[in-house]
Amino acid sequence: MVKLKFVIISIGVLIAGICLSMYLSRSEEKKVRKQFDQLSKWVSKDHNEDHFTMAGKIKNIGELCVDDFTLTIHDSSPSGRYSPKEISGLAARLRFPFSKLSLKFNDLQIEFPDKKKAKVIATAIFSGNLKEGEIVDEIFEVEYDLIKLENKWLFISANVVEVLEK
Repeated sequence: MVKLKFVIISIGVLIAGICLSMYLSRSEEKKVRKQFDQLSKWVSKDHNEDHFTMAGKIKNIGELCVDDFTLTIHDSSPSGRYSPKEISGLAARLRFPFSKLSLKFNDLQIEFPDKKKAKVIATAIFSGNLKEGEIVDEIFEVEYDLIKLENKWLFISANVVEVLEK
């Protein structure tokens, strides 16, 4: 009788542990997804965006990254290691020629190699209107690494894997 009670309690604890683990991993996945939502929101630009809004967005983009962020774009000059302030500068230069700009992430595949690291593969859809009138539509597959520091997920690196055709 005592052994049966022990087995039932052990199974209950095991099930509770599995449920808790699944809940916490979903919770962390939501936090990672939120960082992508924030990045998308802050890169995007409307026709009527004022200078104060632009400055705030650019500052916020840099704050999503660690101090030694690595950007890899094959056959492109912006590849390198950057501080958050330098990332903000890159974002400003990227956004400047556009009157309207949008960045969206689709098909996020999120993995957690350990509790404090995340690997994400996503389709990034970059579109906008240049001030001269030209329309830009680009689709990229990008691999991201994130780290959890002080309960906040920050981008460690972004690697543009391939430019996709529409």
